[in-house]
Amino acid sequence: METKIKRRYPASRKAEYKPYNDKFDMLLIQSNILNTDAVPSVHTILWDKRTIEAFTNELENVTIPNLKSKLAEVIEKFERYCTQRVNQGHARPTLWPPAMLTERVEIEAAIDVRGRELEFLQDKLTKQYIEPEQAQEAQAILAYGPRGHSQMRNNVCAYIDRQRVDMVDDNLVIVTEGSPYFGMLVADYREHVCKPWNAELRRQMAEKERLRAEEIKAKGHSDISISLNPRKVNPASLPPWPDGVVNYLLVSTQESDQPGTDLSSGTKG
Repeated sequence: METKIKRRYPASRKAEYKPYNDKFDMLLIQSNILNTDAVPSVHTILWDKRTIEAFTNELENVTIPNLKSKLAEVIEKFERYCTQRVNQGHARPTLWPPAMLTERVEIEAAIDVRGRELEFLQDKLTKQYIEPEQAQEAQAILAYGPRGHSQMRNNVCAYIDRQRVDMVDDNLVIVTEGSPYFGMLVADYREHVCKPWNAELRRQMAEKERLRAEEIKAKGHSDISISLNPRKVNPASLPPWPDGVVNYLLVSTQESDQPGTDLSSGTKG
């Protein structure tokens, strides 16, 4: 992957910035994250989701914040040095003392390399896990139609027909953006979408059973098969947004083409 985190001080800069590039190169070479072996060995990091998340959390919440705190301390030390020189009757320094500058740029190099590691891990997490999971979730959404099958988490509905559900202003709302029912109250979804859909399924099943029974009576057998297993449905066959049902996540009719009633204006989208 191409990194977005470039060197702060290219090699062409003045010699006093050489410690930055030396430190940067050393940390780059030593990085176990950026130099994962192509051929697995006992030292190879196995990048499962939990490992990536653990390394990411360590970098994001511990390592990089600590380095930034150290950098702030060095900058504060330089400010104290400047104040001291002014108080002694000298002009305010415009250049950093060599030792202090080296300390600063080495910390900056560490921040930048750790930033590249974090960038690498976030990219790997997205491509190997998040995007495939999202694609799988998208395929599963309403795959068998609006049947009203829910999954609970901590005794609260978290999914219904594989659509994510969340609490919005004390109401359970469908929050999967790829769903045609994004923004609909779960209660409205059950009443105005699932209920008619399931009633039609029962009607179709009863009709098939009737025709099958008639065929058996007339011929002694029937070519009509009846399966109790649900069948996947074409997304185009899903019921449209019901008239008069509020979209709780619709900000304005101008900003969204989602159907439903806009709560802020009281108008129909």
